[in-house]
Amino acid sequence: MDTTIKLVLQDVVRRVWLIILCGILGIVAAYFYTEKNVAPVYTTQMKVSALTNLADDEAVSSVGSFINMMTLAERRVQAYLEFYKTKTFYQHIAEHSGTGYSAGAVGSMLEFSQVEGMGIFYVNVTGADADAVYAVAQAIEDQMLPFIDQYQSRSSIDVIEHSYKPSQPINQEMKGNCIKGGILFAALCVAVLAVRAFFDTHIKDEETLVKRYSDVPVLGKIPDFTQISGKSKRKS
Repeated sequence: MDTTIKLVLQDVVRRVWLIILCGILGIVAAYFYTEKNVAPVYTTQMKVSALTNLADDEAVSSVGSFINMMTLAERRVQAYLEFYKTKTFYQHIAEHSGTGYSAGAVGSMLEFSQVEGMGIFYVNVTGADADAVYAVAQAIEDQMLPFIDQYQSRSSIDVIEHSYKPSQPINQEMKGNCIKGGILFAALCVAVLAVRAFFDTHIKDEETLVKRYSDVPVLGKIPDFTQISGKSKRKS
């Protein structure tokens, strides 16, 4: 069994050039597959504050507590997000973004997340078109306060960090896919070579012959005529 494994390894090593070639083919195949089938995804983010102004808000000034101010701001954000996560808001943004998207399409692009214990939340806009992502984000920045003012008085919205136009997709899988493709094709090549060598019954050297037929005495050995033939050709 040890001899068989040794022969398999030797056969694989002898064909290392074929393994490298398969790895290169895997890289090329993964590149074209990713280029054709994996759509780019772009995203932008804004950071928004709904912190209450102590000087203007009666509820907070009457309490005079920073903790109560933060609690009120946190609840305010929760209320805002309930308004923003509606089809009405999505439709409002769709109309002001100029993208021609439907309310459902805009809604699928948005993700809201609140900072726990604070009157701050994030708005993430994600989509396949960088220009559309930025247009929707800009519409949200412009329309968040006017929209909420229709339903709730004394609203307070301040954008701490503005959105930006994304320049690079967030799912840049090209490099990773090429590496995986190269490794996969090379591994498959090694597996095929190993199986082929394992089931190969041809006698490749004297050692294999002696071990395979150890109970049969060796009577003689046929010389290697290829070396003699080569010398004769050089002499002629």
